[in-house]
Amino acid sequence: MTSDPRYEIPRYTGHIGWITLDVSKGRDERELRSLALESYRHFALKKMIAKL
Repeated sequence: MTSDPRYEIPRYTGHIGWITLDVSKGRDERELRSLALESYRHFALKKMIAKL
């Protein structure tokens, strides 16, 4: 992700794995939905994913 200039490792939370996405110049709703879902699946409990 960091090879894409829209993504950046933030100063204070980057060391724990956070990445920011600059959407100020436009956004792709599909991409945002996909990123949010991927993140949810990574952190959610198994029973929460099963309900998804």
